[in-house]
Amino acid sequence: MSVETIEKEGVIIVKPTETCLDVKTSKEFRSFVQSFKCPEPMVVLDMSNITFMDSTGLGAILLLCRKVDAVGAEIRLAALNDQALSVLSLVNMTKSLDIYDSVEDALVPLDA
Repeated sequence: MSVETIEKEGVIIVKPTETCLDVKTSKEFRSFVQSFKCPEPMVVLDMSNITFMDSTGLGAILLLCRKVDAVGAEIRLAALNDQALSVLSLVNMTKSLDIYDSVEDALVPLDA
């Protein structure tokens, strides 16, 4: 799985380029996360390409969340489809993660 990283407005946007974040691709995403350097105060995970996610994909996302949190940065998830939201809801993660409809919405400062 390839992952694009884009800097925009002082934020790192992480965007998986595959359509699935599942048992077949999550190992590669985890490898990306392990090598990911988080220099910015915020990371947005752009899920707009992801049409299917399973529990291994969820684990990979949580690994990214923990890594970003460990350096004191903020993480926001953006552009999740209904299936991915359903997976997050099943494990009650929608309340503990900052989820936005789009990357543009996620880039808006909290105090705006």
